[in-house]
Amino acid sequence: KLQFLYFIEMHSAPTPLHPDPKTIFEWFLNVYYWYEEHEDSTTTKAARKQATMQAWCKFRRESPDILKTKDKKKILKWIPEEWERTHGRQGILIDIMHLYDDPDKEEPTEEEEEEEEPPIVKEEVKPEEVAPEEEGDGDDEEVEVICKEKYFDSYWISELNLHVEDWSVEDVRDFITTLSRSAKAGAQPRYAAIAKSCYISDIDGKLLEAGGQELIVTKTVGVKWEASLIRYDAGRIMRCLEEHKTKNSATYYKRSKALQHIYCGSTLEPIVKDILQPQPLDDILYTHIFSRVSAESCAITSLNEDVSKTCVDKAYRYKVVSVSPHETPLEVHHNLIYYKNASSHWVLLFSVDFMKHGEGAPSGHWHINRAPLGELIPHWGPSNAVFHGTPDSCPIWWQLIPCSTSYYYVPERNPLRSWVA
Repeated sequence: KLQFLYFIEMHSAPTPLHPDPKTIFEWFLNVYYWYEEHEDSTTTKAARKQATMQAWCKFRRESPDILKTKDKKKILKWIPEEWERTHGRQGILIDIMHLYDDPDKEEPTEEEEEEEEPPIVKEEVKPEEVAPEEEGDGDDEEVEVICKEKYFDSYWISELNLHVEDWSVEDVRDFITTLSRSAKAGAQPRYAAIAKSCYISDIDGKLLEAGGQELIVTKTVGVKWEASLIRYDAGRIMRCLEEHKTKNSATYYKRSKALQHIYCGSTLEPIVKDILQPQPLDDILYTHIFSRVSAESCAITSLNEDVSKTCVDKAYRYKVVSVSPHETPLEVHHNLIYYKNASSHWVLLFSVDFMKHGEGAPSGHWHINRAPLGELIPHWGPSNAVFHGTPDSCPIWWQLIPCSTSYYYVPERNPLRSWVA
């Protein structure tokens, strides 16, 4: 059961630093009893802890003497056998228990090696492999994309740098407006006045960097506040701009603590790290499909079935599939983002939406479609909440669409917005 496996993966698994039997059993029973008894209810941490302790005491009373020994090797051998005998689910527990070998255990003597039972072989799970139900020939066709020269000729190399000099007047206004949300309530009207004055005065990124604090103070005229307050706010705006430059030199993966928390330690982590990097055009295959269902009911699972999973050209590492509804074939609603696995199959990982879902999900936002354990779950997110990546928190190559098509809504991101204007 995928929900059960995910819970095991994400909830306080004992590490090799704590391999004692009681820790292992306490953790496992906590997971097991949570799933069996509280699958459809929300329980507090205290309630789960109490249920765990009750289960532990019951387990110790009913278990054989082997649990009282300090021989971890015998205990770890007995657990899967007992679990299979009582529950018929050996495979799950073997996978769990073999993650936690004692790193400090002594080398066995010759006599012990002769008595040693052959080890239980753990069958490694490769979540990145495409599941059989995802296989399909598909009918997506290779296409040329918009802004190819502007992006792939040079911009992608420096994409992770903050290009303030490329900001439009609207970008400067939006940056100041965003800063106002973190300012004190009394200062927010001043930020609104500064943003409006900069917009009216046509201050773009180049002018803002050249003029700095004094330019903002000079252009913010006709307001009711003292010049000293405007100067103070302008100073904060320029400091935040410098901090923003430093922060944005990091990779997209490092900028997102949420993604690091989700994928840290999983087999998908290195793939996620790399796919969130700017990539050269030679590594990316762009294709286009037309949805079999209406625009209102476009579902990731159905769309994924229409995509060819076999990678013919081994040079490609990633694939972007633009999706248009059959009613409006030249209007792109989604981009599906795939990576190539070890079997040369395309595996869906993320998707970009060019539709708006309120203020929290502007055009160009993106979703996770594959959980850390590798299962395909459309619009997945931790704690049953849908993950929304902002339009500027993914590589621009994710958001490019075929030539001769248009966005349902142009992504709220520069320089892409200015390129397609």
